[in-house]
Amino acid sequence: MKLKSLEAIGFKSFVDRLFLQFPEGITSIVGPNGCGKSNVVDAIVWGIGERSAKHLRGRAMEDVIFGGTEGRKPLGMAEVSLTFTNEDSHSPKGYEQYSEITVTRRFYRSGEGEYFINKIPCRLRDVTDLFLDTGIGINGYSIVEQGRIETLINANPQERRFLIEEAAGIAKYKERKRLALMKMEASQQNLVRVQDIISEVKRQIVTLERQVKRAEEYKAVRKEIREIELRFALHEYGELSEKGETSRGYLKALREREAGIAAQVSQQETSIEGMRLKGLEEEEKLQSLQQGVFDLSRNLQRLENEMEFMRREREGLQKQEVQSISEVREAFQAWRGAHRERRRIEQQQRSLEEEWNQTGMGLQEMDIRFSGLRGEIRPALMNWRRQKGN
Repeated sequence: MKLKSLEAIGFKSFVDRLFLQFPEGITSIVGPNGCGKSNVVDAIVWGIGERSAKHLRGRAMEDVIFGGTEGRKPLGMAEVSLTFTNEDSHSPKGYEQYSEITVTRRFYRSGEGEYFINKIPCRLRDVTDLFLDTGIGINGYSIVEQGRIETLINANPQERRFLIEEAAGIAKYKERKRLALMKMEASQQNLVRVQDIISEVKRQIVTLERQVKRAEEYKAVRKEIREIELRFALHEYGELSEKGETSRGYLKALREREAGIAAQVSQQETSIEGMRLKGLEEEEKLQSLQQGVFDLSRNLQRLENEMEFMRREREGLQKQEVQSISEVREAFQAWRGAHRERRRIEQQQRSLEEEWNQTGMGLQEMDIRFSGLRGEIRPALMNWRRQKGN
């Protein structure tokens, strides 16, 4: 596998999209200090899985994201894509059918990271396994950083052995051995844990056996209690049956008594209804008598008014009589002077006397009628007062 191209967006100083191709032969990046030559190497190392911020010349992993300048705002994500050729099909198992393999790493300012192989999400372990036995890796011999040559020359035998094994293709098997040993150790720990669980289960089995015996004893005692309760319930049922028969007889007697009381109540209600009807009739009679008394009172008032009118008429006639007498006296005095006037006055006097006699007779008749009405009304009033008092 050979590196074909590099694409970076938002990685360190590469705020805009950076695309570099690496053709066959010698490829070099030339430029003044600070132009970003080292950032290209850092992008390659970070893209294949570097997790140490110090190896990337930073204090934290967030430093790989473009931090902004006076004219550009900081970004929230960094992304690096590395494309490798696979023309000789010497790639790891599972990737033989691909002519090119693209590894993509994406990191967000929130701390979340993503890995992709050919745009398919994967794990960091998948990326590491992809580059085993290819010489490509964060500790591989294919990437020699600035100042690392002196480190290789002064390396101890163990470090040199690691580089030789990497070049010889043994590192892949050693990594697999390391993973297998880790799995064996984990399995051994699981076995120890299983033994502990078995011991705990055996201890619990003994406890459960004791609990089972207690449960069986409890069932036996419960069964005996159930039989005793059934016998007691049967005895109590017999007593309650006898009490029920007695209660039924008493209830029957109560129902018969209730029927008799209901008949009496019905008779009483009938009697009350008759009394109520009689009361209504008496009330109608009373209303009729009250209406008669009212009519008599009204007639009496009318007669009293007529009598008052007749008295006033009589007083008027008396005044007229006095006036007539004075006139007669005056006429008598003037008789000597006018004989004809005297005759006229005498004739007028006779007519006045006749009217007076008729008026006196009318007053006598009114007195008689008033006395008769008073005699009729007085017994009726006394009878009404007597009924009202009862």
